[in-house]
Amino acid sequence: LMTKIDLMNSQYGENLFYKMQLVKEKNRGTILMLNRWGRIGDVGQYQKTPQQDLEKAVKEFKSIFKKKTQNDWSSRKNFEKQPKKYQLLNFETVVVTNEELLKPFELDPTKGCLPSALSKEVQDVMMQISNVGMYKRAMTSHGINTEVMSLGQLTPAFIDNGKKLLNELLEWVDKMKETDSIVAKTQEDYEKLLSLKEKIASLSSRFYEVVPHTEFSFSAVTPLDNEDTIRKKIELLNSLMDYEVASKILYAAHLRASEINPLDYVYDSLNIRLHALEKESAEYKTLLEYIKNSNSSVKIKNIFLLQRK
Repeated sequence: LMTKIDLMNSQYGENLFYKMQLVKEKNRGTILMLNRWGRIGDVGQYQKTPQQDLEKAVKEFKSIFKKKTQNDWSSRKNFEKQPKKYQLLNFETVVVTNEELLKPFELDPTKGCLPSALSKEVQDVMMQISNVGMYKRAMTSHGINTEVMSLGQLTPAFIDNGKKLLNELLEWVDKMKETDSIVAKTQEDYEKLLSLKEKIASLSSRFYEVVPHTEFSFSAVTPLDNEDTIRKKIELLNSLMDYEVASKILYAAHLRASEINPLDYVYDSLNIRLHALEKESAEYKTLLEYIKNSNSSVKIKNIFLLQRK
């Protein structure tokens, strides 16, 4: 899977993906070259080409990869992005899909779910934390293309790479601020300003190649040229890492479902103590009065005491 983003190319900028696969059909043994391409966030176009044999198919695959990236397939572990060419998304091998990571728990005792040792109040909280729809909506709201980038592919190295690009962008944006007062009276002034804008556009393109976004499917790709926008993208990467950790806890809860109730597994993974305050206790009544005085429209179901273990 490859991406190519170029903010300097055309009115809307390039925001493209290109996906290649070699597939061998089990029944007939036919080798197929599957190609798909288009703007990130769009369905794109497809092409399915039968190949005569595996050797020729591999040769054609390598040839297309070379043409698209200007890198050799055999040297992909040392991939170097070339100007105007595609970026290889060098994710780790994915063995778990988003659908497997974000699958609702089966909590029906008649279908084999073990009983929970948690109180009903704490179970309700764990069910909210484990709501897979919440994670899916969060990813979508951030404009992340989950078809291209699975939660199972996220790693600390991936996040660090994205942050490195964003921190470099912050430095160039600061330099741009220093030149805001410059009026391009000379050719040298003009070239300096143009060079700064091109550098910011180039780094923005690199970031969007590494972290594919859907928000530019039908609109112009915009450069990350102000501090507020860049810091929001840093927050996005932090959120992605949180989602990745949460999704793997949920997946592990599925794998251990024959040993422990999934909600109990999630609770244990959080390494906390959580219990609901007695509604007749002085502490509960004091907090309830404080909340209602702050916002009378809020409906309170429970108030919890939370402690780290």
